[in-house]
Amino acid sequence: MHTPTLGSVVIVGVDPELNNESDVCPAVVTLVVGANVNGGWDVNVKTVPDAEGGGEWKESVRLFETEEDARNTGIAISGYWPPEPEVQRG
Repeated sequence: MHTPTLGSVVIVGVDPELNNESDVCPAVVTLVVGANVNGGWDVNVKTVPDAEGGGEWKESVRLFETEEDARNTGIAISGYWPPEPEVQRG
């Protein structure tokens, strides 16, 4: 699993009404709270929504490796690492 650091970018769940109808947006890690008992990480973040105004602060966001893992946990405040971009070889 990735190890978060100050400034890491992750994807977190948000209210779609505050984010141009999307239920996820990027967020910047502002504090690494620490490792959790399941081997993942908890972090504080500042969201970067696709909308007017500033983002919101979210505390103790549980990070998962993939979007599927984050959505299947039932944890209200969760996030995941952005997928790696595909490299075009030519």
